[in-house]
Amino acid sequence: MPEPSRAARIAAQLEQRGMLLPGVTAHHLGCDVYEDTPGLQDGPDADFDAALEAYVKVCHESNVDKSATQAWQRYCKAPFAEALMDLVAVFRTSLAADGSEEAVEVM
Repeated sequence: MPEPSRAARIAAQLEQRGMLLPGVTAHHLGCDVYEDTPGLQDGPDADFDAALEAYVKVCHESNVDKSATQAWQRYCKAPFAEALMDLVAVFRTSLAADGSEEAVEVM
């Protein structure tokens, strides 16, 4: 079974930590449309996954441990970092559309 896409992994991390708006799940976000986000596919998957975990921790926890902050600092200049931060922001502010399978981005 293939590994989930990078956008899907971002959405899953946010859902797992309760960082999506009420009524929104990773499934509602329609992650496939975000796979072409510039820079998202750049760099090794292992680095992306480590950066994703660190960034979500830093965003989620008000009293985050120093190791998560240091891990994010290692990856914040990675080629995928800007796309990662953008999609975290988009997914965290997306509303579930009533009766729809996809979320609606809030501007």
